[in-house]
Amino acid sequence: MNTQQNENCQPGGISNFRQISTACQNLWQQLKETIHRNLAAEYSGRLDHRKLQQAVNEADALAAHTPYPALFLPALAEEKAHAIANWQARQNQLLRRSESFALAA
Repeated sequence: MNTQQNENCQPGGISNFRQISTACQNLWQQLKETIHRNLAAEYSGRLDHRKLQQAVNEADALAAHTPYPALFLPALAEEKAHAIANWQARQNQLLRRSESFALAA
């Protein structure tokens, strides 16, 4: 990353984008894209693009309310993706169970 861009980004919540520089906004977007790519590799075949994007967006919203959002965003996104994957696995299990009951009837 460009060190000049990093110098323009001050620690603290980023919930108000009007108060931060364009360079900082670009760095934040790059961080979110990197996290999304990493989660896509980790959850390949289990979660689709939309669900991963939802996890990152929800984590972004939560991280924005912390003093150091860049520190919390990766962990929050991982936690959200894990929760969504668990929810989806449970839904699939319930669907298979209900289909087997329907076939037995």
